[in-house]
Amino acid sequence: MKGDHFHRQDDLRAASAHYAMAIKLANHANHLTPQLASDIERAKAKKIEFVKAFFQHLENRLMKAGYNAESSSKRFTHSLELLQGKKQRPALQQQFAQVPH
Repeated sequence: MKGDHFHRQDDLRAASAHYAMAIKLANHANHLTPQLASDIERAKAKKIEFVKAFFQHLENRLMKAGYNAESSSKRFTHSLELLQGKKQRPALQQQFAQVPH
């Protein structure tokens, strides 16, 4: 799998992109061989690993820059929670006003 090649080269961005494409293509396939199904499961696990590593890196960098969830902007903290999937955006309570013609 090409994602494995980039992972061995320590190019995690390219590896992640190739794993994501393989997963996407596999979702549209009618039949996967047992070997290919195993490779896709491994690619899914690698994607999860990369996402966790990215958010850990982001958290570490924010902490070094002085970020503290308790004392920082609630809006910024909420945006981080949305990014990480810890919270969902609230449903719109009202329709947008119609633009005059």
